Amino acid sequence: MQARFTSLISPLRDRIIWLGIAIGLIGFRLAVPIRGDLSVGYQALIDLAWTLAFWFLVLNAAISLGLYTLRIILPKLSISGYISIILAVALGLGETALVLTGFGFVGILSPSSIIILLFMACVLLGPQMSSLVRIAIAGSLNLLPRWRATPWFERVAYLLILMIAMLSLINALTPPWDYDGLMYHLVGPQLLLSDGHFAPNLDNWYVNGPFSIEMLFTMGLALGDDVLPKLIHYTFGLIFAGSTAVFAARWLSPRAALYSLLLLIGIPALPIWAGFAYIDFGWAAYEFLAIACLIEWWQNERAEWLILSGTFAGFAMGSKYLGLMGFAVLGVFLVIFVIRKGIQKQWRSILWFAIPAVVICSPWYLKNLAMFGNPVYPLYFGGPGWSVERLANYSAYLKSFGAGQSLQDYLLLPWNVYAKHTQFGAAMNRNDFPSLLFPLLLLYPFLKKKPLINILLGISVVRFILWALGSQQLRFLMPIYPLLAIATAYIIDQLSENVFQRPSLKLFLPALTVGLTSISLFYQAQFILQYRTLDVVIGRESRDEFLTNAVGDYAASRYIKEQLEDEHKIMMLGDGRGYYCLPKCAPDPDHFRWAGEIYSRNDEQTLASWLNDKGFTHVLISWEDLDFLLQHDPKGIIRSSAKELLEWKEEGCLKPVFKDRWVEVNEILCQE
Repeated sequence: MQARFTSLISPLRDRIIWLGIAIGLIGFRLAVPIRGDLSVGYQALIDLAWTLAFWFLVLNAAISLGLYTLRIILPKLSISGYISIILAVALGLGETALVLTGFGFVGILSPSSIIILLFMACVLLGPQMSSLVRIAIAGSLNLLPRWRATPWFERVAYLLILMIAMLSLINALTPPWDYDGLMYHLVGPQLLLSDGHFAPNLDNWYVNGPFSIEMLFTMGLALGDDVLPKLIHYTFGLIFAGSTAVFAARWLSPRAALYSLLLLIGIPALPIWAGFAYIDFGWAAYEFLAIACLIEWWQNERAEWLILSGTFAGFAMGSKYLGLMGFAVLGVFLVIFVIRKGIQKQWRSILWFAIPAVVICSPWYLKNLAMFGNPVYPLYFGGPGWSVERLANYSAYLKSFGAGQSLQDYLLLPWNVYAKHTQFGAAMNRNDFPSLLFPLLLLYPFLKKKPLINILLGISVVRFILWALGSQQLRFLMPIYPLLAIATAYIIDQLSENVFQRPSLKLFLPALTVGLTSISLFYQAQFILQYRTLDVVIGRESRDEFLTNAVGDYAASRYIKEQLEDEHKIMMLGDGRGYYCLPKCAPDPDHFRWAGEIYSRNDEQTLASWLNDKGFTHVLISWEDLDFLLQHDPKGIIRSSAKELLEWKEEGCLKPVFKDRWVEVNEILCQE
C-alpha cells in the first residue's frame, strides 16, 4: 500500500516542481525586464543566468516530449543511450515547432499562448523531466572514472572538442549580430508575435518560406530574450555533431565516431555558425537524421525507421526549401533499396516514408500556394511583388556563387571548393571550406569496400551534383558533411589499423586529424578576441558597445531610431539587416530589389518621383554590403545603381546626415 501511494505521489510532485520552476522563471522575467542596451555589470550576469536556465528548461521539455513520442508511437523501436537522446531532442523540438506553427495558423500565437504551452509541458512531462535530470547527474558522477580509463590520445581529442564547444557557446550567448539572423530569422518571429498569425509579407520574402525552426525562436522573443534563438540553433549544432558521432559508432566503431566528430567540428566555419541565430544546423541535422534512419531501415527493414526517416525529412522540408532536394534524393535511394531487396508490397514501404514527410511539411507549402499562388514563393514561378526582372536579378545573384559555370568549372569543383573557397560563401567565407581531410576519400577505391560507405558516398555524390546545378554556396552542402566525415573516418581507421605497419605511421592520420581540428579552435579563439564576445556576455561591455563593433550598420540604425522622426522612411540599399532598424527602415533582403528599381529609372526626375511615391526620405548606403554584392553582380545592377546615387549626391540631391567607416545615411532633397 505504501509503495503504491509513493508511486502515485512521486509523479505529482515532479509535475508541481517543474511547473513551479517554469512559473518562477517566467514570473522573474516579466517582473525584471531584459537589460538595456547600455547596461553592464550584474544585470548582464542576471540575464545570462536566466537565459541558460530557461534554455535548459526548454531543452529538458523537448527531450522528454521526444522520449514519450518514441515510447508511445514507436514502442517496438529498441534504442537506448545516446542515440535515444539524439532522436528524442530532435523529435521533441520538431514537435514543439509544429504546435507553435498551429498556433500561428489559428491566430493565437502570442506570449500568453507560449507561456501556457510551457506550463502544460511541465505538467504533462514533469516525471520524465525529473528522470532526465537524475540520469544526467548519475552520468556526470561516472565521468571521472571513465576519464581515468581513457587513453591519452582520446583525452586530448575530447578536450579539444570541449574547448571548441565552449567557445561556440560563448558566441551563442552574445546579442544577435549575424547577417541572416538580423535579416529574417529574428524579424519573422518578431512579426508573427506582433500579428498573432501568418500573413503575406511582400517586403521580406524570406519570412514567407518554411519557418519551422524560427517558430522555436518565438519562445525567447515572446519574453524579450533574443539570445535564446541563438541557443536553440546551438542546440541543433550539438544534434548535428552528436548524431554524426552516435551513428558512426553504431555503424563502424567508437574510434571512427571520434574521428568523424573531429573531422566535422574541424571545419572552421561550423562552430562559429552554430552560435548564430541561423536555422541551417536545424535543417542539416534533420536531413542527416532522415538519411541515417533510412540506412537503419536498409539494414534491418524495421518500418519504424522509415517512419522516423520520413518524419525528419518533413522537418527538414519545413525548415528550408533546400529540404525538398534532400527529400527527392532520399526518395530515389528508397526506391532503389526497395527494388534491390525485392520487398513485397513495395508501395507500403514508400508510404511509410512519404506520408509523415508530406504531412509535416505541407502546411508551409499549402500556405504559400494559397497566399501567393506559388508553393515555393518566390522561387522559380515568382508571385505577387515579383516582376520578371526582380526574379531574374535574384536568380542571377544566387547563381553568381562559385568559380564559374563552364564544363571545366564543374569538373574542377572538388578542387575549387578548397582553392577558391571564398567565392563559394557569403557568411564568414574566409574560413568556409570543407574538411582538409575529405580528399582522403580518393583512396577508398583502393581499400576494402563496405556497403554502408558505398551508400553514404552515393548519396553525397548525388546531393553534390544537385548542389552544383543550383546556388553553389558551401553552406548548402552541410547535410552531406556528416556522411563525408563518417566515410573519411572509415578510411583513416582502415589505413591506421590495416595498412600502415609502423607504430609511428599508425598514429599519423589520427594525430593529423586532431592537429587540423585545432585550426578550428584557433579560428574560434581569434573570433572571440576580435569581437570581444566574452566581455558582453559577462557584462564588462554593454550590448550597444558590442553591436557597434560587430554590426556594420548598427551605429546608423541607432542614429535612425534616436534622431529621425517616426514619419521618416529609410531605404537600405542592398542591406537586408532590419532587426535593429525597424520600423523606420525598409531593408533589402533580396539585395537587388532597390538597386533594380534605381537601375530601371534612367533620369533624375523619374528616380525622384519613384522615391517620393515609395515614401522614402533617406537612403542608407552600406559600403560593407556593396563591397560584397559587387562580387556577385553579374548584370552590373549594383554598380550602376550605386554610381547613379553618387552622381545624384554630387548634384546636391542627397545630403549626408550620418557617416562612419561602414555606412552613410543621406537625406533625399530632390523631390519630383
